[in-house]
Amino acid sequence: MVRLNTPHPTSNFTDGKLLQHNHINNPSNKNCNYNHTAINSRQYCRSHPNDRSNFKIFHQNVRGLIKNIDELSFSLSEIKPQVLCISEHHMRPEEINIINLDQYTLFEVCSTVYCRTHLKQGGVSIFVLDNVETDVIDLSNFGKEKDFEICAIKIQAKATKLLVLCTYRSPSGDFSYFLKQLERVLNKLHKISTNIILCEDFNVNFLDSSSKAPALESLLTSFGLEGTVEFPTRVTFDSQTLIDNIFLEKKSP
Repeated sequence: MVRLNTPHPTSNFTDGKLLQHNHINNPSNKNCNYNHTAINSRQYCRSHPNDRSNFKIFHQNVRGLIKNIDELSFSLSEIKPQVLCISEHHMRPEEINIINLDQYTLFEVCSTVYCRTHLKQGGVSIFVLDNVETDVIDLSNFGKEKDFEICAIKIQAKATKLLVLCTYRSPSGDFSYFLKQLERVLNKLHKISTNIILCEDFNVNFLDSSSKAPALESLLTSFGLEGTVEFPTRVTFDSQTLIDNIFLEKKSP
């Protein structure tokens, strides 16, 4: 179990899944904390080629990678994940291609990064440790700025194939379009022999049953995906919402 020594750390077990929870401050709003989620996925992903018992995937809405890179690097040094999923990196391809995150690299910029070209901010990316074997999954034809931003990688862990997806939808993004594209992607990728791990910031509050959450949960459940986070991931003085989550594919015994 990983212990976090950064401010206000908590950790939580949910249905046998190990979760870690912490926060990174949002520089544009001092009254709001933006949290990260991390899973030790050994119960679901079975093994990693180099470490059978300690494979971790970390997801962070960073709200600007450049200005928050020091705090992010500190969290990485404590958690030491093999895979790092980032939403809202706010960077162009030529910028994120040269970013330095110690031992973490972008496998192929065209596949493991989504950058906006017309609008500002947004974007998603997946970094992996240098020793993690990955393959390309090109989902560039599915993405649309603000409505559905996505990138993915495939990891071969001996007999287990892992598909790691990182997705983002802006609060003002077209929700119907987002649902349609997400279903298309899952239809393309869903296979019995593959484990899907979906790291997301959909800007849908899963603590509010009157919001868009039921339609989204229904879609994800139809593909055997279940959320691993049950606590608020974004906290202000007057609200608590769960809009960042990691969904794992529930396999039959």
